[in-house]
Amino acid sequence: MTKEFIPEAIFIRQKFNDFDHLQSVAPKWSLAFKQLDSGKFFGELMVVDFHDVQFGATSLNRHFQQGGETPKGFRTIAIAADGQQSIVARGQKVGINDLMVFPEGRDVDAISLPGFNVFIVSISDTIIEDFIRSHEPSSGGRMQLDAGLINLKATKANQLRQQLSYLKREVTSHPDVINNKAFRQILMKELPEELLSHTMLHSPLKVENKSRVRDLALKKAIEYIASCKEEMPSVRELSLIACASQRTLEYAFLENYGFGPKEFMVKHSLNLVNKALKKTNHVKDSVQDIAHFYGFWHLGQFSADYKKLFEELPSETLRKG
Repeated sequence: MTKEFIPEAIFIRQKFNDFDHLQSVAPKWSLAFKQLDSGKFFGELMVVDFHDVQFGATSLNRHFQQGGETPKGFRTIAIAADGQQSIVARGQKVGINDLMVFPEGRDVDAISLPGFNVFIVSISDTIIEDFIRSHEPSSGGRMQLDAGLINLKATKANQLRQQLSYLKREVTSHPDVINNKAFRQILMKELPEELLSHTMLHSPLKVENKSRVRDLALKKAIEYIASCKEEMPSVRELSLIACASQRTLEYAFLENYGFGPKEFMVKHSLNLVNKALKKTNHVKDSVQDIAHFYGFWHLGQFSADYKKLFEELPSETLRKG
């Protein structure tokens, strides 16, 4: 008699007041988020992780530029948990009925406003290959697993949300349900098949028409800013790097982030300082040393900007780190 293999499960449910702590707890993910609005961070993470399927729910209270990588060897699909969302994923505005399908390269590229609340499911390549073999030839459709948004009918999207909400309620109320055979059947077989069936399309993914010049300029600017480890360029220098006028660049940042490139670069650098302060040895390094390294020379203004963004002084972050 063959014994059935039952994979071990990881279950996490936790609240956080530090994003770096949340990032370190999330299994299989490599996240690099930058806070873009003022205020203390609060977030919540719930994850059920089996060998081939990971189901999670995440809520964040701040405005973030989201970066990093989804789990390697998996394809990740997400949907807003409610209608109070404002998300831009890979340059496209996400609707309440849209599935967010992460790209092959696993890059996370999104902007979220306070109130971010999503369900996320990562499915292993093994399960996907089995699904393709058994469904693609007979359906006449083609799986759309490239980066983009899949727009579902409202009834389908609501049914999916209700199913995911039910699974979250069950596992948070009764964590030992993950050892239940019926629950594992739903999470490891029925849920992946349900999600993958929505990617079996006969039409292209949803694409928004936007100014290509503006999009490309923003992409070049963001990539250059991310590559800067110390001082940031001036807006004029950034516009030359982005091959666009300063006016075009201003519009691109305003459209995507709600503020201009200069403010974006300041907040980007403040996030780098925040991470450095958490990791440094305060006996050897001072706030002044770290601030100077990232291009902040007016310490009074730096401290004011830092406190406005994170609601604590840099010296407090250093002590806590």
